[in-house]
Amino acid sequence: MTLSTTDSLAVYLASLSAPDLTRVVTTAPTVPEEPRPRTLRHLAVCLADPETALLGCSFLSRGELQLLEVLWAVADERQPGGAARLGRDAGPRLDDDPVVVVDPDVVLALVGGPGTAEARELGPALDTLTGRVLAWPEDGRIRLHPGAASVFPLPLGLGAPAYPLLLGQRAEDLRTIVRELGGLPAGRKDHTTENAANAANAALAARLLGDPDVVRRVASRLDPPARAALDELAEIGIRRDPSTAWGYYGTRPGPGPGDPLARLRRRGLLLATGDGWEMMPREVAMALRGDTYRVAFEARPPQVPTAVVDRDAVFRASAAAAAAAVDTATRLLHTCAVSPPQLLKSGGVGVRELRRLAKELACDEAAVRLWLHVAESAGLLAADADHCQAAPTTAYDAWLDGEPAVRLLALVRGWVTMPDVPMLDAAAPASARRHVPPLSATGDHGGLALVARGALLRTLGGQEPGHAVADTAALARCIAWICPTPFRHGLEDMIDGPVFGLGAADADAADGGWPGSVWGSGDVTAPLPAETSAAERRIAVAVAGDAGDAGGPGGLGGLGDPGGPDGPAAHPGDGLPPTVPCDCPDCREVGEEIAHAFRGRFDAAAFTEATLREAAALGLVAHGALTALGGGVAVRHSAAVLLAAAEELLPPAARSARFRTDLTAVVAGPASAELARLLGGCADAEAHGPAGVWRFSEASVRRHLDAGGTAPGLLADLADVAVGGIPQRLHHLVHDVGRRYGQVRAAPAAAVVYSDDEALVAEIQRHSRLTALGLRRIAPTVLLSGQPLDRTVAALRRAGYAPAAETATGSALVERAEEFRAPGTGRAAGWPVALPMPEELSDGWRVWAADVLGRAAAPAPVLGAKAARLREAAPLLGPEDCAVLADALDRGSAVRVAATAYNGEPMTSTVAHLAMAGESLYMRPPNGRPALLPFRLETLWMVLPADD
Repeated sequence: MTLSTTDSLAVYLASLSAPDLTRVVTTAPTVPEEPRPRTLRHLAVCLADPETALLGCSFLSRGELQLLEVLWAVADERQPGGAARLGRDAGPRLDDDPVVVVDPDVVLALVGGPGTAEARELGPALDTLTGRVLAWPEDGRIRLHPGAASVFPLPLGLGAPAYPLLLGQRAEDLRTIVRELGGLPAGRKDHTTENAANAANAALAARLLGDPDVVRRVASRLDPPARAALDELAEIGIRRDPSTAWGYYGTRPGPGPGDPLARLRRRGLLLATGDGWEMMPREVAMALRGDTYRVAFEARPPQVPTAVVDRDAVFRASAAAAAAAVDTATRLLHTCAVSPPQLLKSGGVGVRELRRLAKELACDEAAVRLWLHVAESAGLLAADADHCQAAPTTAYDAWLDGEPAVRLLALVRGWVTMPDVPMLDAAAPASARRHVPPLSATGDHGGLALVARGALLRTLGGQEPGHAVADTAALARCIAWICPTPFRHGLEDMIDGPVFGLGAADADAADGGWPGSVWGSGDVTAPLPAETSAAERRIAVAVAGDAGDAGGPGGLGGLGDPGGPDGPAAHPGDGLPPTVPCDCPDCREVGEEIAHAFRGRFDAAAFTEATLREAAALGLVAHGALTALGGGVAVRHSAAVLLAAAEELLPPAARSARFRTDLTAVVAGPASAELARLLGGCADAEAHGPAGVWRFSEASVRRHLDAGGTAPGLLADLADVAVGGIPQRLHHLVHDVGRRYGQVRAAPAAAVVYSDDEALVAEIQRHSRLTALGLRRIAPTVLLSGQPLDRTVAALRRAGYAPAAETATGSALVERAEEFRAPGTGRAAGWPVALPMPEELSDGWRVWAADVLGRAAAPAPVLGAKAARLREAAPLLGPEDCAVLADALDRGSAVRVAATAYNGEPMTSTVAHLAMAGESLYMRPPNGRPALLPFRLETLWMVLPADD
């Protein structure tokens, strides 16, 4: 009996050891932490989710993707066009998945044959696929996860097997195909029904098309136009005729007597699949490619040249970069707290605010963009939608009080989990830049940046100690091999050469052979052949030259349409220059699909350079080599190990300063939060970096007094942090400002200026720089100002006085810079799945794996009548779950359930007083109205006692 995907996965998982099972679970994104699966069947249901395969493919290398594509190309029982997406979208039964199995011998023959170097490399690649649950052994064959079908709709350019395609053809067409292939079609008299006769003819035609000699004999008898169309279809496997698509209201011309495609349809070499699509059967394409056809399999990554590097120089550069990163991020967040940047209406921080921040921080816009993205990803900065501004979160206060090494680690975690590459656009031409505004809700790259960044760190971590990368271009090629999904290179291979409708001879000239794999290794920089049409050239140029709106294969049939009995139709844009876009429907549709497929993908070289600059800014990379901290991040060391590496780069925060006679204070190393607040309140920062410098002045000391301080208190605070005492000159400055502070006072009237010194009041009234205030003397010691209090105080300070502002009640007005905070705690920053798992697995997962395997070894419980009925109605439940649910239905006890809701989202809930009606459950409380639960029984996959 053929097992369903869930049952087959459960059998495979039972054969694993506890460490292997733990690694499978911890790398699968669809296994929930809570509630954690209790049995292997629970785990199999989670792993059968299509997201397991779709996300697992994102972390495969080029060689592993090539192998997976080969497996799908030769798989048995694959549905036409790939399996439908299952699981959470529409809630179908997972046990209805197509069964997809592969014969290993067929794979060996395609890769190179037994005993070859390529065949010997298949083992490690296949182990990776089984570790990601993309494939697993079953009865001597390889079972494939059906969720990966959408990744390879046409693997190796091959269509579906002949038999399922033939079953969709008309009875008259089937009989014609059998006769043209040399067989004797079955009629109604040979079978009881017309359907039985059609099935017999489809099976006979499939056997004939499966014979390479028959296919080659039929192909050799075709005329040149038909043979050219056949060779073209053998490369790409599919075409589309828009005039036969559903919803087409134009003229539907019938096939002419000289139509080469009609001759292919009569012989079963091209079969309709619906909506205008036509597909060449897989057996036909393989026969035309010949017995010597081999697929590309790059088992090893490209070599990256390295050079010896001075480790001391690497350490010094890393320490300097780490100190600068903490300092710049701290100053940026403080600036955002005091003067929050305004957000655009569309979301994010705009260019004007970026330039303002860059000017205040004395750095370039690219650095501001980087640290805004990093701070947002680390949860230190967030958008305040209510006030349309960006401000630090409450987590910023705790971060600011931490040691420099702790602050650096928070920034590193934010960078690793950052969904964008801020410095990537900075290297692009101004006309091609597509900046993602910091703190915007949407980005172009999704999770691709996480995957690509993890590949870069792993590549650098694999270099020998004391060696640095000598060729960035070679590093980019290696990264694109290790993780090709986020990059444009793999998709550009699909656009090069015969995908645009070139014949077989042109394909050989352009690529040196058949295009073969979607993930092939063709040279995308090679020029297109001279025979390429203007439309093809324009699309290829757009894909190669536009970093943001390039795309994938799309509607491949339009450009290769023979057009009619007289040969290929003239393209409307063939007379246009290659740089002028064609606006015909075919080119427009292909261009839109190309843009969609390429959206968010990176150019490998540009991504590598930008990411290296970002990593160098954090001290993870220096002189092309991974630092100790960067190496710990690459292998996901524990927090203690990473903290120790960060502490080697950054000393503890300085809590003392040396005051000099030139009225400056020098802090060796990063200042602590308390010291920075003290010096920032009474002095102006002049230099940042390894040695911070603050300068005292009358204005800075007065700022401290305006904030509510006193001169004696300030001197006492400075003495507590001083190394070597306070210079006499600084003493005199503080005392002098304190003595003069408050001799003049201003209160709101509009504003009242008064003092105990009549001469001073008379001097202020006659001061030439204060005429704009319109001062009037209403008493010997009182002046009335015509301007508000804040303007009056500011004018007096500009004139050299030290006024003390008061409230309307006569109390001192304390002036402190207000700091803003965004609501919430910001984005949580955890390690992404893109990074490799640590070699030492946690004890909790080990214990869990041993417990699950122990449950699997125990005999299954004997089910009663009600539990057996539940087993039929809920195929995803195991025997233990059915027994618990049946007991809950009988006794009304509470249980925890996990299922897929009607809206397609996973849900867990604790329910009681259950009853069953048809294929649904509902709650029937004793003193309330019955309530239908929001899921069907067939999507219920776990039931646990409520107290478990």
